[in-house]
Amino acid sequence: PKTVVDEQARHIITDTVTQHLQQGNSREEIEQHRDDLFAGAAQTSSDRVKVRYILEHIADHEKVTVSEADLAQRINAMATRYRMSREQIRQELEQRQALDDIRGQVRIEKTLDWLVTRHAAAAPAQSGAEGVQS
Repeated sequence: PKTVVDEQARHIITDTVTQHLQQGNSREEIEQHRDDLFAGAAQTSSDRVKVRYILEHIADHEKVTVSEADLAQRINAMATRYRMSREQIRQELEQRQALDDIRGQVRIEKTLDWLVTRHAAAAPAQSGAEGVQS
């Protein structure tokens, strides 16, 4: 959906502008490349949304779930990264109603891990089969 792509594009633009400012670029320099920034963000966001929907479909099909332990592990990692307590991070996420977003991110990552593991397990069998056919 366009609204999801637009929201993703806004996040990409915000992240890119922040990154450029941290690298010492002025707002005027960033503004000079505004059209390129928006065009790149539009394409990237569209691609990301497509990939996310594909991964969500795979996660549904393979019944990938996120346990409370998975969520706690992510919150612990965030607490370490932001130098906050687990309780502070969880409270912040609850206040922003972002726990479901974190669960979704973890689910997508678990799905990617599943795909990599599945591919790695299939790869030796495929290369052995290719060697026989040669």
